[in-house]
Amino acid sequence: MLPSNRATPKYDFNAWLAGRGLELPPTGIETLWLNITRLCNQSCRHCHMEASPETPLHMNEEVMDACLEVLERHDGIGTVDITGGAPELHPHFERLVTDCRDLGKHVVVRHNLTVTLDGDPLTGAPKDHLPDFYAGNRVELLASLPYCDEAATDAVRGYGVFNKSIESLRRLNSAGYGADPSLRLKLVANCDGPLSEACRINIEGEFKNTLAGWGVAFDELLTVTNMPAGRYAESLRRDNRYDAYMGSLIDAASETAADAAICRSLSSASTGRGGSTTATSTWRSACLLARSSISITTPCSIGGSSSAATASAALPGPAAAETARIRCP
Repeated sequence: MLPSNRATPKYDFNAWLAGRGLELPPTGIETLWLNITRLCNQSCRHCHMEASPETPLHMNEEVMDACLEVLERHDGIGTVDITGGAPELHPHFERLVTDCRDLGKHVVVRHNLTVTLDGDPLTGAPKDHLPDFYAGNRVELLASLPYCDEAATDAVRGYGVFNKSIESLRRLNSAGYGADPSLRLKLVANCDGPLSEACRINIEGEFKNTLAGWGVAFDELLTVTNMPAGRYAESLRRDNRYDAYMGSLIDAASETAADAAICRSLSSASTGRGGSTTATSTWRSACLLARSSISITTPCSIGGSSSAATASAALPGPAAAETARIRCP
């Protein structure tokens, strides 16, 4: 169940599952998801982590080393998924990536693109080496881009972000991403409504055609919703849209999506709001599974057999000024 300050009992994900006779038992741990910092060079209006240049809260080195020990002991954990904030702003980020690669793990980094040009907002340290660092370590990138349009992207992320993102993508292309099959570059966009797979494919085509005009290539578009937490939840409540938003998640919920929930094979350690590192094993959910486009965050016990899921479908985003214009007809 969601914490009491996040939702009312009527949005109880466990009850929704139980009412349909569904269970989501863990199948094992294939991926370790590490949220290593809340520091970011951006302050996106939809960020459920409330990351910003003013939140220098990092996973401490002791916990990071403990995660590496877990990875070394467990060959079955083949993938490490690193996120933040902007994970590149953690002082030990690059060591974490190289240590994971030395252990033979597949590394995925959730990259906001602009950190390459902006650098560290606290120290001013440049980050323009990132494309070559990523390519040299064969890192798969999930690069967030709200929309393939300047006005819509800047409305969500701030003035000038779209043009910086394009420049960053070009640098990744120059390093081999978008051309070398071993260097996977996936874009991640937010949506205004429930999204079928056919609709996602159409939107992916729009992104590819539009960004090709900017000289940019990428492999795949992933579509996710904004999680109703943090700044995004505040915007929903401010606009009196929270209940409508949660209702739209319920309306779009799909029982058939439950089996594919990645929380069944993913465990996570993350930086808490006070800077502590959290690992939980109690089910939590901000919304319900919906159709084929699912974004799932799963804080779990690192060594345990149970996981905590937050499953969010591709459903309406924040107010018009805060979201990209992606929707299905």
